[in-house]
Amino acid sequence: MDSFFNLREIHFNEVRVQYNPDMVDTVVVHHELRILCVTSLREYSLGTLFCSLSTPGLQTLDVKVQENSPELFTEILTPFLQQSHCHLTELFLTITLESEDEQQLIHFLDVIPTLQKLHIKDPFWTTAGLGASFFDVLRLPSDNTTAFRLPVLEIFTYEGKLSTGCLESMMKSMLSRTKAFTIPSGSVTMKTFTVKSNLYEPTYNEYLTTDSGLPLGLMTEALDGWMDKQVLDDVVKCTQARTFKFMDRKGVVWVLSN
Repeated sequence: MDSFFNLREIHFNEVRVQYNPDMVDTVVVHHELRILCVTSLREYSLGTLFCSLSTPGLQTLDVKVQENSPELFTEILTPFLQQSHCHLTELFLTITLESEDEQQLIHFLDVIPTLQKLHIKDPFWTTAGLGASFFDVLRLPSDNTTAFRLPVLEIFTYEGKLSTGCLESMMKSMLSRTKAFTIPSGSVTMKTFTVKSNLYEPTYNEYLTTDSGLPLGLMTEALDGWMDKQVLDDVVKCTQARTFKFMDRKGVVWVLSN
């Protein structure tokens, strides 16, 4: 890569890199690179690539790993971004999301405070997907004294498994980022939040039919009463304004009713 120092965008497809200690000891600094897209079957192929690369000007990172990647955030992406000292503004992640991956993903957010656009996709139906803990840490505080993650996040898209038990955390977290008068100093208002998921009900081990009507207003008892009228009205308004976009994996829009 050091022979192509003027490149601003690079795509690596089906990366297969064998471990080489000489590569690990040699870091190539690419100052002009702005967009880096990497696809790999296994995470270990990415380790050698990322540890030998530094991209101070990187703005967009797109990573796709087909198999389960327990060390992707802690051992690969975090060290890469730390040694690059870049101001990443857009991140695409296509990964498997098991329950043990969620905390690693949460800690990884601390490395990318400049992120404006976050896109997460878990293409599998059998994985855990994002849970309530992830959405809880994205919720903005009501005061200026509490630290929070991703202060300048404007666009967030998620495609993957979503349990009904996550709805409260998800809705309240995203609503906290849409009201200008409640946004803490140093953060911005969310522009769009998109969910592409078939809503899963773990109690009955089944997926809800969202194209014929998802009665949010009638779900208050089942969801411990968190969906009060104010929350319901805010969700409906954000949906009508296209700030919130909900659809299933085929792109069929959720029909929200009260």
